[in-house]
Formats: sequence, C-alpha cells, structure tokens
Amino acid sequence: MGRARAKKYEEHAEQASNEESISKLPPPLSTPNTSAPTVRKPFSTLTTAEYLELLHPPDGRGIAFLSRTYPPNEVSDDWHWRDQGVLPANLVAEGTVFAQGTDRYVAMNRFKTYRRESHLVEISCHYVDVDYHRIKRCANDTPEQALHRCLMQLKDQCLPAPSIALSSGRGLLLVWLHSPIPARALPRWRAVQRALCNSIKGLGVDRSAETVTKVFRIVGSKNRENTVRAIFPRTLDGVVRWDFDTLATEILPLTRRQLTKKRTARKKRAGPPLVTKLQPSKPANFSRFWQAVTDEVHRIRRHRFGDGLI
Repeated sequence: MGRARAKKYEEHAEQASNEESISKLPPPLSTPNTSAPTVRKPFSTLTTAEYLELLHPPDGRGIAFLSRTYPPNEVSDDWHWRDQGVLPANLVAEGTVFAQGTDRYVAMNRFKTYRRESHLVEISCHYVDVDYHRIKRCANDTPEQALHRCLMQLKDQCLPAPSIALSSGRGLLLVWLHSPIPARALPRWRAVQRALCNSIKGLGVDRSAETVTKVFRIVGSKNRENTVRAIFPRTLDGVVRWDFDTLATEILPLTRRQLTKKRTARKKRAGPPLVTKLQPSKPANFSRFWQAVTDEVHRIRRHRFGDGLI
C-alpha cells in the first residue's frame, strides 16, 4: 500500500509540474483568425427595407403611411393622393412590395388614423427638400455636387450634417434622424425645422416641405426616369440618430433654459397688462348665447352712457 500510494503521488506531482511549465510558456505571436473579415456595406446599396426601418423602427408608436398618386379619373379631374396606413412592425414587409413601382412615397412621421396634424402621434426626424435643379448655377450639378454645396453651408454655420441624404434624380432629401418625441413637442420641432431650412440658402429649398405631414419618395422606387437612391453617408454604420434635445441645442440659437429665462424677463419688463381682455365663457346652448349677447350690449351701454337713459 505504501509503494502504490507513493507511486501515485509521484505521478500527480509530475502532472502538476507539466501543467505549471505549460502555463509559463509565452503566448503565441499571433492568433489565427478563423472568422470572416468585417466588410462595411456601402450606403449607396441601401435597400427599401433598411430605409423604412430607419425612418419607422418596429417599436414605434402610431401608424406609418405609404402614399401614391393616381391620375385623373371619372371621380376626380386632378391627380389625387391615396394613403395606406401600416403598423411599424409590418412596414418593412408591406413597404418593400409597395415600393416596386413609380411615384411611391412614405410619410416621415407617424399618426393615429389619418395623415393630418391633428392626428399626429410621434415625430422621429427632420428633413429638408432641396430642388437644386431650379437654381441656375446648380442646374447642371450632379446629386453629389449639390450635396457638397449643402454640406459646406451647414459646416460654415457649425450645424450638424444630415443622417441620410437621398437623390431622386433632380432633387435632394436631407434627413436628420432623432429619438422619437410626442406630438406635444411639435412647436419646438417646428423651430428646429425652420432653422434647418433657413440654413441652406440659395440652393432651392422647398419651403412647402416643412410640414409635419409631408411624404417623400421611398428608396428603391422610381421617379419616372430615375431610381431613388442613397448618397450619404458612405457606409450604413455611419448613420447617426440624434437625441432630439441634443439636436435642438446644436441647431437653435437658444437652449430651452435660455428661452425660458428670456420670456420671464420680457414679462417682468412689460409689467401687468393695461387693459384686461374680456373672455366670455362659451354658451352652452342657444338661450345662453343670446343671454351673453344681451349682457354684452348692456355692458357697452353702461360704458358709454353710465346708468342714465340713452
């Protein structure tokens, strides 16, 4: 028993010494890489599905709208729009099929029932529509040259570059993606939108495209002669989605705190109003309406003639 135990102990000690010697060996000079090399996808190959998912993430609130135009018919003598509401979770599947045609559009924000401002639910981007072909000095520019002009103007004013730039052949769409904000933030969103449009001067900015209900062409769809394609940034992983408050601070001349202080100081300088505006309550029914009219007539009479006879 003693010899067997001693032999076993020697074997265990030899194994431990081998493991210790192995652990002291220096690491190999290079580790073979068996995985495939990382390839950055060019942004010019942006697909319809990827674009729609950037605009309307699957977890977004509200309804995204796909739109298209129809020629005059027996019902209408003019070209007219027709909207198709889709949940963000289903937008990639339905939008990919929908975009396989001419003049196909998508709303940039999400709504409740109709594509109207009163039905707005969530806002997730800013945009500027640049019709540079209408400007004489830019009429012969390529989309890349027109984009360079826009980027230089933004850089000169220390404003952020867009997250995405699309070319539809004779125009550009610049998009700044940001975190979703509710409809109650619409006034501040408008201020940022107005500032962005004002920053790109002399390049044919379409001021009618500032509204929150606007639709634009989908990547991969056709504009009669040209296919809508992405031209900025260079790679897909270069797309930036801003925090809305950070983006607004970068673009607006005053922060929210500075604007509040300025309004408070203005009210203090103005003092109390000289004349109190009358705000009569809304009549609940027809009889109360005429009672309010009668009271207003007597108020005017007392103001002009006092309590005496007219």
